[in-house]
Amino acid sequence: MNTDIAQRLQRLEDRHAISERVITYATTIDAGDWAGFGACFTDRVHVDFSAAACRPRTLPAPTSSPSPARASAASWLASI
Repeated sequence: MNTDIAQRLQRLEDRHAISERVITYATTIDAGDWAGFGACFTDRVHVDFSAAACRPRTLPAPTSSPSPARASAASWLASI
């Protein structure tokens, strides 16, 4: 495959993956699916919604609690 075409195809695939992640992020918040919400992030994430009057916060990597993603998301949500 031509390098230019391969790069263009990769760019489209990357954009699609990002769009899907944004959709998952929004729909899991709306549904209260905290495990799904937590899966939208890496193990350690820094969130900054200071423009919305929320303080920035760095979430630690998930622990061995029954639902690590939910625990991290719930602790962050409780802090805002």
